[in-house]
Amino acid sequence: MAIDVLERGGGRAVDELTVALPDEDLVDLLVAEIGQVDGVDVEDVRPQLGSERDRAVSVLAAAGAIVAVDETDDVLRVTCRVVREVSDADWVAVLDVARHEYVAIAGAPNQDAEWLSVFIAGAREQGAIDELAFCHLEAASWLVVARNHLALREVERQILDHLASFAVQSLAHSRERSTARSH
Repeated sequence: MAIDVLERGGGRAVDELTVALPDEDLVDLLVAEIGQVDGVDVEDVRPQLGSERDRAVSVLAAAGAIVAVDETDDVLRVTCRVVREVSDADWVAVLDVARHEYVAIAGAPNQDAEWLSVFIAGAREQGAIDELAFCHLEAASWLVVARNHLALREVERQILDHLASFAVQSLAHSRERSTARSH
């Protein structure tokens, strides 16, 4: 069992409770019992994806995978893949907003790259929306994460920012290695 605080504010907290149940039929009973607690609502119930590691271990493994990559294009592909796994996102992409094109993708974006490029430029001024997060990587490249089935919470956005910073560092190192090999 694990409890992660995802967001706090306005006198409320959003926590993620992970519970191993011996039978899937017990989910409805658990939700009903939790609903009996005053001030507690169940926002979403979903099966745990992947291994039974906790969030911290999954995030560390994702960061390790990102920094272990040598080639620039591979850094972007691996970043998209591991961020999608960690965030349970519908899709993750690296978007070049200057060229209005996706550079790397995990999943199937449901947004046109040109529209999304314009949206990100405007949204930076207005703040984020629940189902979309984006982190600046370098130059005109942005890491974009979309999860339509459940809002992306503050702690998840912080994790995405940190994983994006690992990607930026890995990109810089891969370019340095490439330059050193060419000389």
